[in-house]
Amino acid sequence: MRLVERSGSETLITEITQNVFRVIVYIPTLEDDHWLSIYLFNIDRQKRKIIVGI
Repeated sequence: MRLVERSGSETLITEITQNVFRVIVYIPTLEDDHWLSIYLFNIDRQKRKIIVGI
């Protein structure tokens, strides 16, 4: 899944396993372009609760 914001930031969401997602956020507004990689664990798809692990 790819989410592109109007500000130019971009979010890539990849499902690794059933409950673990890898989210990569691209932020072009920083001094140098950065990709931030964040892993999200235990996503409850019905309640949309997210526990974040870095």
